[in-house]
Amino acid sequence: MKSSPTASILIPAKNAEDHIAESLNSVLSQDCEYSFEIVVVNDHSTDSTVEIVQRLMETNPNLRLLDNRIPGLSNALNFGVESTTADIIIRHDADDVMAPNRLQNQISFMKLNLQCAIYGGQINLITEDRSLRPNNYPLTDQEIRRFLMRGNPFAHPTVAINRAFLRKAGPYKPEFDGAEDYELWTRLLRYGGSTNSTEVFTNYRVHDKQVTKQKKIHVQKQTIRIQITLAKMMLNDKKILNTFFVYFVVGLRCIKMMMPR
Repeated sequence: MKSSPTASILIPAKNAEDHIAESLNSVLSQDCEYSFEIVVVNDHSTDSTVEIVQRLMETNPNLRLLDNRIPGLSNALNFGVESTTADIIIRHDADDVMAPNRLQNQISFMKLNLQCAIYGGQINLITEDRSLRPNNYPLTDQEIRRFLMRGNPFAHPTVAINRAFLRKAGPYKPEFDGAEDYELWTRLLRYGGSTNSTEVFTNYRVHDKQVTKQKKIHVQKQTIRIQITLAKMMLNDKKILNTFFVYFVVGLRCIKMMMPR
């Protein structure tokens, strides 16, 4: 009987023909002592994404391709999670480039820190001229929880997730697509710890096809909805001053959204 890999690299892909070969090769070329599988979840692509992945599968037995049953990013991620068994789930995107030694770093850390629910890293933004621009995230668990009140403290395609904590927190919620990761962190952090590495784990490509670009207003609304939920949780914890601050910030954002552009 074939043993389960140590980690599953989960990659949702929708019409990713322009970059998916480069993205997958950056994962396949990782120098890692641990076993890992790469699971691409095709989210109803209409371009040559599937054919590109299938060609790479011919020479890479640890690469799998699944067809998402229900369209949507969260549905694709949940289907991928359900179809894997590794204790560590590592996110990567079909248009990003994984930094060398990222897998060795994350898997080693997660195996040594069993109470860590989420372990992320820093990103470099790939600009239109293909230059790299650093974008940094908070490091310690305390900084991450403090930042959670203001915005997303993790770059989604850099994170490793402990499956045991994901089972407790529950799956991604499709109604939050575009901010689905931010919403999930608010639940995961109730059960386990978190940290971000100082190292860059991903070169993150910015382009017009991204959900956050195409549905900017929807994502902003979902973000505010998440922050209001966080504020209510803090109120229940009797953290009145912090709650007032969050409501104040959320209120300002609502006003800004309604102002004419």
